[in-house]
Amino acid sequence: MKETKLIILLQSFEKSELKALDKFIRSPYFNSSDILIKLWEHIKKHSPNFDSPQLNKEKTYKKVFPKKTFNDKNLRQLRSRLFKLVQTFLTTQQFQKNESLSRMQLAEAYYEKDFYDWFEDESRSMIQDIHENEMLHDGHYLNLIQLHHQLYFNQRSPKNLPSPPDLWECSEQIDDFYWLSKLKYAAEWSCRKFLNIEKRPKNIDVSNIPNKYTSPEYPLFYFYYAIYILFNQTLEEGEDLFFETANTFIDSADTIPLKERTPLLFYLLNFCSIGHRKYEEKFLVTLFSLNKVGYENEAFLYKNEIQPTSFSNLVFIGCKMKEIDWVMQFIADYQAKLPLTAKAITINYSLATVDFFKNDFKTAFYRLEKIKYQQPSRELGRKSFQIRCAFECFLQQEDFYEVLQNKSENFQRFINRKDLINEQKRAAFNNLNNAIRQTANLILQKASKIQFIKMIEKIDKQMPFSEKTWILKHLAAFAK
Repeated sequence: MKETKLIILLQSFEKSELKALDKFIRSPYFNSSDILIKLWEHIKKHSPNFDSPQLNKEKTYKKVFPKKTFNDKNLRQLRSRLFKLVQTFLTTQQFQKNESLSRMQLAEAYYEKDFYDWFEDESRSMIQDIHENEMLHDGHYLNLIQLHHQLYFNQRSPKNLPSPPDLWECSEQIDDFYWLSKLKYAAEWSCRKFLNIEKRPKNIDVSNIPNKYTSPEYPLFYFYYAIYILFNQTLEEGEDLFFETANTFIDSADTIPLKERTPLLFYLLNFCSIGHRKYEEKFLVTLFSLNKVGYENEAFLYKNEIQPTSFSNLVFIGCKMKEIDWVMQFIADYQAKLPLTAKAITINYSLATVDFFKNDFKTAFYRLEKIKYQQPSRELGRKSFQIRCAFECFLQQEDFYEVLQNKSENFQRFINRKDLINEQKRAAFNNLNNAIRQTANLILQKASKIQFIKMIEKIDKQMPFSEKTWILKHLAAFAK
């Protein structure tokens, strides 16, 4: 029984959910079968893991039917009935969480019971409550359509009035719902073209959208339309629009419905990250501000866990902004939310980042020495970071040169493993590695300023190039 859908589903339940489920199964309204209760009692004894040998088919059957011979078919049917009861529990729980759906069903029940005034009062009250939201999303518009539809298209409503208000509102809200939904899909498809090469629908163009939906008077429409435009322009063409949209989003984040806030944040972060990779400082402040919004609104959490990549990125950006205290507070607040399997390595990498930006390069170097990623892309980042730490250590202490050379050769071998790294990344990191090695040699040779200037000119022309700004800054110091 341990591999059945019933057990797999029960293993996902929290302690509080199992307690509520127990009450549900014992409720005569939902279950009148004593045999189902008996089966549940046996299964419940082995919560929360539900992995006891006592849950095998034969032992389970014996507990439920102590005087009967094992019958696999009967057990499967009983198990199926219990599984359906658990599904009904989940459906009921979701229904109770959705206040709008509950109220709409209540209004409909009033109508069916011929309490027309109550039906109308509940429907009008819901409409008023929806309009009190600072910002309406597509779910609000859909509910408004349904409510006005029910208020007009029923046998009791007067149809002979000129321009009936509910019919009018239905028609208006359909446009609102359609264009907001259309914009959301258009934004998503447009963003995806930077992530994937794939076939796209032909009908995602929104160039014919009514002008009113592209103004800040319709905030959500405005945000999604801006995202659509941004990802259909070059970085340079969209720069002004991006900063205007990002700043408006940051200022109004608290008023944006949660279900819309997170996707909008990630769209803006994606575009900002593209800009930061190319222009760095120009996009850095906005990148940090957007990440702070995500941090404050727990947008980076899924099931109360944060992905290691998101964690490391936040630490890196905060350190670049020299917000070390903020970073350390973030690490303290969020380290418990890292997946257990990645917790130690992510914290070590993050603390190495803090050390690096505090100019404690040797501590950062040896922290990175203690860890190793299984994913090639993450290990590439770690090795790249460590060789930069080694170079910084060399600048402080020239006898670190041998360690730097060793790490550089090791990095070179790793980069050239063709099965792990694409050509563009390989070129970018090869250029960085070669520049570090050549710069170290120039320093040891006590090269002239002209030689350093020539090195700057050479690197400036190379593309792609990882961490170009960082190495050029060091070279510039020797070219003075």
